[in-house]
Amino acid sequence: MADKTNIFKILMIFATMFLIYGLLVVFDYFFHLQKYKSYKLSNQIITGRKQTEDRKYLKAVKEEGYEFIVYPYLYADNKALKKFAKNLDIIPVNGQPNSKVYYCNEGYGLIKFKTDRLGFRNNDLVWDKINDTKKKIVFIGDSYTQGACVKENELISGQFDNFITYNLGHDGNNPAIYSTLSKLFVPRIKPKFVIQLFYVNDFNDVNANFFAKNLKAKDLEKRYFKNDKEIELSDEILTSINNAKKIITEIPTPLPGERPNVFSRGVRYLSLPTLRMYFSLTYNKYFFKLSDTTKYSMNILKEICSDVKCKPIVGFITNSQFWEPNPLTEKLRSQVKDYTSKIGVDFIDFTEEINSLGELARAPKGRHMSPAGYKVIADKIKKSLLVFD
Repeated sequence: MADKTNIFKILMIFATMFLIYGLLVVFDYFFHLQKYKSYKLSNQIITGRKQTEDRKYLKAVKEEGYEFIVYPYLYADNKALKKFAKNLDIIPVNGQPNSKVYYCNEGYGLIKFKTDRLGFRNNDLVWDKINDTKKKIVFIGDSYTQGACVKENELISGQFDNFITYNLGHDGNNPAIYSTLSKLFVPRIKPKFVIQLFYVNDFNDVNANFFAKNLKAKDLEKRYFKNDKEIELSDEILTSINNAKKIITEIPTPLPGERPNVFSRGVRYLSLPTLRMYFSLTYNKYFFKLSDTTKYSMNILKEICSDVKCKPIVGFITNSQFWEPNPLTEKLRSQVKDYTSKIGVDFIDFTEEINSLGELARAPKGRHMSPAGYKVIADKIKKSLLVFD
């Protein structure tokens, strides 16, 4: 009798736990619907653009021989690529070189270009000017640095006629990748200025440790390039990039704006994503601190610039509360500013200039900058360089 009572108690405990969990899943779903109201319009604009414009553009550029960019972040974010990258000693921090690639569309048409010899978005000829006496600027960052969804002459780095500029930005980059880029390229380019641009989504350290292993790799610089004099990718890195491109190409991808099936959309709520995000934001609202990876990216930049006699500068690009609301924006901005002050690195805050344009600073169908938005960032950098130089 006692055994039956104990079994009944255990079953009741499990049933109660299951009921509570089920209620939490249901609550998470309806909580999501309530939160979704605040960005429903922006999502509708993006989804409509993907379905009516991006699908058409994508078909056309593929027929023209353009490729998807192998972004560095995919080595940690894509399941198949992550499995492949775990066996690499060095994870590439550039895309495929000398390739016709398509990028993004946020209202100005699908941007496409040819990558340079290293897989970045530069005129390839800049790499022949490494030893030029003209002043040089290196830009390190993510999609905003890469010039998401605008033409070549509208990039931040494309608006400095009195300098040779090197754009090392890639969509999805994070501070661990910034550190690797600084270590690999700044000593070889020997620029006058290095400008590392942060955006509000750079402070999530989910994939930081994955890329941090680059900094521990033996003979990183020697293995990344063919020799000490030329800036040419080694066979090891080229092989990794080509293999990654092959893996990406073989993965079936949904059409732009295509929604997952009902089952897939429902399953995602089993992990209580809305509640977890809410508690994470609430916690960080009071206890957020810059990660060691973020701090290290600024420290290593300062250290390298001290060796090669360049001026390190850190900038902060704010977000749009319409396209990408983030309650931590001000906290992120102030902590980056405080830390740069602490370590003696110059800081540029673009918040006032961007906000003064309102939504005209943003693309009409996405979260990135409009040409006017990128221009105010470039203009403030130019003014700041006169002071910092």
